[in-house]
Amino acid sequence: LLADDLDIRENDAPISPVGFALRVVGDDVVDRVDRLDDRFGEAFFTRSGIGGPIVLDMSAAIRDALHALHDNIADSAPIPPLALPAPDHDDWHPQIAAYEGDTWHTTDWFFAEVYAYRQLIQAVRWWETGRDPFLPVKQAEDASADLWHMLDDALDQTGPLAERLNSLLHGALWGNRIDLSFKWALERGTAVADDDLLVDHSVRVVDHVLQGAGPVHLIADNYGRELAMDLVLLDALLDGVIDSAVLHIKFHPTFVSDATTADVHRFLRLSNAQLAIQYPPSLLLSEYPA
Repeated sequence: LLADDLDIRENDAPISPVGFALRVVGDDVVDRVDRLDDRFGEAFFTRSGIGGPIVLDMSAAIRDALHALHDNIADSAPIPPLALPAPDHDDWHPQIAAYEGDTWHTTDWFFAEVYAYRQLIQAVRWWETGRDPFLPVKQAEDASADLWHMLDDALDQTGPLAERLNSLLHGALWGNRIDLSFKWALERGTAVADDDLLVDHSVRVVDHVLQGAGPVHLIADNYGRELAMDLVLLDALLDGVIDSAVLHIKFHPTFVSDATTADVHRFLRLSNAQLAIQYPPSLLLSEYPA
């Protein structure tokens, strides 16, 4: 989807594609870089709940790289190339080449937003350290009572298999509202009205899964409550419905709350520690002893 294809309005007044790119990248991403800089201003210690102390600090080189990214986006500098090491260089190269000569505020907005987060990962040297700059946000979700209440409710569901899978499918769908980077999404939560869905194919999806063959592929998005609902759905499917499942997750931390491989493993271990006493052994959790 290109910015030129969009009719974007605010208070019923049109916003130009350049203005929208400036709003999304020039304001939102710059603000998040600022908050990241503030968070790392002093070394601090926090606990993941399962892995002992985690030290998140910022070297002078990383701080300088974040400041440079902040200024380049705010000033609408030309789109920069990727620096090495970059295991995803071949994936990004044709995309970057397609926008050669563009600036942060004049390029297509979606490319600019995604690439800004990729530049942020480069600035914090995630490829070298593996330290998630958004981990404190995810740990705050771990400590949320709403997360564990939602997980309890999902695990407590009973009834015919098809009905239970349909309910869990809806739980996974509405879990997408819990985007840890948007406070208004957190305020809305998973409350659902009858007319919230324009089209509902959940019955067809469940029938297809129950009658089909082969693995189920699930594309994960946000860490926390959404990931929890995704995993409960997969756990129910793996309990005699399907033989295998594939969970698609982000290659590196993105958009603050997007789930990565490390997030999935950490959440499974944390879930096992929280739920082992209350619930029978789970197929998904069996590989992650408390």
